[in-house]
Formats: sequence, C-alpha cells, structure tokens
Amino acid sequence: MRRVIERVLHDYPPHDIALIKVDEPWPFDGNTISLARLPRRGDPIPVHGSATIMGWGFTDGDSGSPVVVDGEVVGIVSWGAKKTLYFPNVHTRVSSYIDWIEEHVGALPRDK
Repeated sequence: MRRVIERVLHDYPPHDIALIKVDEPWPFDGNTISLARLPRRGDPIPVHGSATIMGWGFTDGDSGSPVVVDGEVVGIVSWGAKKTLYFPNVHTRVSSYIDWIEEHVGALPRDK
C-alpha cells in the first residue's frame, strides 16, 4: 500500500486534473504495472478507432480513470454515467496539460 504525500491540483473548476506523489514508487515490471505514455503537447485525440477506459467500476463514469488509445493516455474521465447509451461522458484532454504536468514532475521521457 502506498501513502499519498503530496497532491497538486490544477485550478478547479474548470480544470479537472490532478497529480499525486506517493511515499514510495511502485515496482514497475512492464507487465502488470508499467509507466504510462503521454501524448505530446497539443496532440489531437484520434477521431476514429477504439479507446479503452480502465477503471474500478465503483463510481458512475469512473472519474479519474485513464482513457487509452494505442497505449497512450489521451484522456482522464471527468464525469459521466455508467449507462452511456444515451448520455455522453466528459473527459479531460491530457495533451492540453503536458506543460503543466512537466512543470510539476519534470521532463517526460519520449519514445516516439
């Protein structure tokens, strides 16, 4: 179990994004736990294709869950409903916050 030792909140509202620092790092094994790839500043979200939303399923819309396209975290669930057939979900676009993320965690490694 990890303990949160610092929270960095962007001005909320209207921005729905935050960073947390934990007391010790997770053991990245590249299989069950690995680093997330982030987009470059301003990258568009692909219009066609598939996205995966990873969450626990405990709350409506799984707020805070990553939205992943081709292995890259392009969004974060802001709010929505579990039954989304007729109702849209709202997501935070990660590429709009790359400068803010780097301001707080340092330069991000890039592999593309």
